[in-house]
This record gives sequence, C-alpha cells and structure tokens, in this order.
Amino acid sequence: MIALGAPGALKSMLSLAWCLELDAPTRMISLDTDPATQAVRVIARLTGNETTKIWPDKIRWAGWLREQTTKLRIHSDPVSVDEVDEIVTADTEYWGQAPGLVVIDDVSKLVMEERDYSGFDTAMLELHRIARRHKTVVLALHHLHRGDSSARTKPIKLSDGKYTGEYEAEIVLGLWRPAEHELKVGVLKNRFGNDDPTGGLVANLHCDPALVDIRDYLDPYAVFNDPPPIELSEAGIRL
Repeated sequence: MIALGAPGALKSMLSLAWCLELDAPTRMISLDTDPATQAVRVIARLTGNETTKIWPDKIRWAGWLREQTTKLRIHSDPVSVDEVDEIVTADTEYWGQAPGLVVIDDVSKLVMEERDYSGFDTAMLELHRIARRHKTVVLALHHLHRGDSSARTKPIKLSDGKYTGEYEAEIVLGLWRPAEHELKVGVLKNRFGNDDPTGGLVANLHCDPALVDIRDYLDPYAVFNDPPPIELSEAGIRL
C-alpha cells in the first residue's frame, strides 16, 4: 500500500494513529520523523494533550510512556529494504506473529544504491515481496513530484507520485488538506474494490494535528465531547 501526499498532509501522523489503533503488533520505520517527535505524538494521541504542552515536560512524560503497553515499535536508523525484511522477521519472532502493519516513513529515505527511478522501482518491488512473504501490510509513505498537488490543499491523483510505485502497490491512497481540520483520503487505486485515479473517491476525516487526532468526520464537534486530557500528576508522574 502507498500513501501519497505533500509535506504537511499528515501522512506520518495518520500512519502513527493507524498503528496505535490496531489490535496487533505494528512497526514504524521512521526515517523522516525523529524519535522524540514520534514519542511526543504517541503521548498526545494516548493522553489527549496537545504536543506543544508535552514538549516542555517530555523527559518526565518519557517515564510514563515506558510504562504503557502499546504494541507499536519504532525504528529510526537508516536502513535498506533488506534490513526492513530483517526487522519484520525479528518482530515476528518476538511477538509470535507478523506485525499487522509495517509503515515506511518514507520510501525516499531508504538506503538505495541509486536514488533514481530504478532505485525507487526496486525498493517498491522488494517492499511488495516483504508484504507477501510475511503476510502483512506494508504502508509506504511517498512524496509527490512538483506541481499543483504539492500545494497540500489540492486533490491528489494517481499520476502525482514521485518516480514510481503505483504499479506494484495493491492500494494507493492520496492525502490532502483543503482546510485546517479536514483531511481527505482519496482511494486512487484498489485491486479489491472501487477506486478513482483522479481523486474523486474520497473519505473525509476530521484532523487536529496538535492532538494527533484523526477520526471519521461524522461530527465536527465530537472532539469537544471527549474526556479531558490526562495531566502529568494523573499519569503517576511526580511534579
């Protein structure tokens, strides 16, 4: 599976929320987002606090995070596609089952012999083979070529992906944000059902990046009905 989007389209944030919501082990190869940022986002997602409020106390929040029982594992060192296969193999041995979702954030940061069309094509082919070999889902985050779609607010088309990948992927999604709290996810390719390569088949989601909150856009006011965020003292962290 490939997720296309311009910088700021919340590709990484959506995939992180997806990992945390799955009732299965998950793995993020986080090459585009540093570990501290990912940790703060995880805390925000789990506690309902804004990321800006967590950063000043991130050291104390780290102790709370270590005690949580999420099944998400994040790797941030540079890796090749072969090493991704080794990580998934190790996760399978550790959990006794393959990860339910493996996120590559993003494909352009993988170690490649050639950083051109051929290099990307080989990487996408190998990621597809990893998914089949381990019977898991690999979600490859991918940038766009320059154009109107790179503005982040415009619909994404199947042809907007940088270099290649759409031929190998079973599913291709396009992400864009026409408004601050609105995230559109277009189903650009789907070998198992309906799709629209022009971006016309869309799921509308509510998003609040400060809270790492992404959900069905059924009630734009639902976010205000949530329980209050967890404070440091309530999380068992001594002030």
